[in-house]
Amino acid sequence: MQKILKKIKQIFYSFKLSERRKYPRYQPTKTIKCICRYSLGTKSFETNLNIINISRGGMLVSSLKDKIPPSTKVIVEFTLSDNETISISAQIGRTYRAYKQNWYYSSVEFINPLDENITKLLSFLLK
Repeated sequence: MQKILKKIKQIFYSFKLSERRKYPRYQPTKTIKCICRYSLGTKSFETNLNIINISRGGMLVSSLKDKIPPSTKVIVEFTLSDNETISISAQIGRTYRAYKQNWYYSSVEFINPLDENITKLLSFLLK
């Protein structure tokens, strides 16, 4: 049985593409205020996020205190300036805690974002 599983893994990984992502990831050159709002049952939550990397399809974020459960639907609000914010609907892909660290890391997939909002956000973050 072990040999069969090993062979299946070899075949699977031989077909695996080197880059699975649809869009390239970028590391932001600026730090902006990024807040995530979500509900679990009857409780609502709000947490600050740090953007690790971002693309047109989503981002990797870190949070100091909150572990956001996978598959949770969220609203992410980006503050670009004093009078401009962008809100994007998203879903948490997975969340994990790095070994011996206090930070939680979450993958965030944007849900049908407006192209103009993503373009504005990326151009602001990557200036």
